[in-house]
Parts: sequence; C-alpha cells; structure tokens
Amino acid sequence: VFFPSAEAVTERVLLDVNKVHFLLASVRNLDPVFAYIESEVTSATNEFEVLSLLEYREKYFKANRFDSAMTIYIKRMLQTGLPMKLRSRIAAELFRNYVSADEKSFSEDLYMSVPQLRQMASDGMEIGSHGYGHYWLDTLTKADQRADIESSLDFLGKVGIPRSRFLFCYPYGAYNNETLAILNELECAAAFTTTVSIADLNNGDLLQLPRIDTNDLPQS
Repeated sequence: VFFPSAEAVTERVLLDVNKVHFLLASVRNLDPVFAYIESEVTSATNEFEVLSLLEYREKYFKANRFDSAMTIYIKRMLQTGLPMKLRSRIAAELFRNYVSADEKSFSEDLYMSVPQLRQMASDGMEIGSHGYGHYWLDTLTKADQRADIESSLDFLGKVGIPRSRFLFCYPYGAYNNETLAILNELECAAAFTTTVSIADLNNGDLLQLPRIDTNDLPQS
C-alpha cells in the first residue's frame, strides 16, 4: 500500500519532513545545524512564543532506537517542536544552504504525479491517505484535522480511489481520539500506526493497526 502526502503530489512543494531528511543525509557534522537552529530560536523570541533552549533540549534531545539524540533533536524541532512558520523558515534556509537552492526542481524529481498514481492503481496497487500536509495530527484542532483528512480524500478521488472504505496511515504515527472519531465518521476501513507488533486483524482495532518496520526484520 502506498501512502503519498497529497500536498507534495498536487502542489509540487517539498514537504518540511523531506527537507529535514535530505538535510540529515547531506551533512556529516550536525553541530553547525544544531547551532543555527538554536540561534534562530533565540532571535525569534520577540516574534514567536517559544520555550527556552534548555526546555527544548530536555524535551527533544533524546536518542531513540533509530537515531542519535542530536538527530532526534533536529527532527523534532523542525517537525513539530517549534511554531509552524518558524520551523518552516529554518528548514527552508538549511535546505538551501546544505542540499539545494532549487527546491522546485528537487520536488519535481522527488515526488510522483497524479497520472503515475493512477497508473499504479490501475495496475492493482493500493493507494491510501497520508493526510494532505503531513502534519502531526495530534497537534491540530479537531476541525483542522478533519479539513486535512478531507482534503486528502479529495486528492484520492483525483487518483480514482473511492472515498468510502479508504486506507489511512498516520503521519509520524501521531493521532488522538479526535482523529479516530473523524476516521470513523468518514468510513475509514483501516489505519496504520507506528507501533511495532504483528497486527491481529480478527481482534485488533482496525484504526490502530501496528506494523513491522523494515529495521525490525527478520523476526525471530
């Protein structure tokens, strides 16, 4: 099942999450990136409501099973920790400095198109919703969550996928009870989390399906 973010496909803009991915893949020494983010946060205290650098470090400077503490800190600050306008501004500048100054051409090369998705669907592949703007849904109001998901379903319609009984994958694995209520109302057939486990399709909640990451294979 393929879960494209609708905004990337329809508007041909590079998602912040992908800017961060390519930034991290392009920079060997992350210290200057870390310093730039913290400098920008300090400079933005009069423009945005932000926490202290110490609070951000205590909250996000923590390694997980895939990444170092520094990598997680950069990801979280630019994905969800900072106010949206500030983190997008910082991500765009870092991408220009370290990856590419031509974001439009980069996005054209990176993302597939609606005709390509239609071809995949016609060849028997499943296309599901991954939201429209690839937000951490649990940080949005219920109204904004619904608007984002509804927009993604409009996108699926352009691909030729029926709105009823659609498949969903939570961006970043983030959702809350309001998200579940919205998906129920919209007749979502199944939704995938980032919880690591084998799904039980007979007894499990189909809107909170776990899955196995490629890094977790092979299973013993």
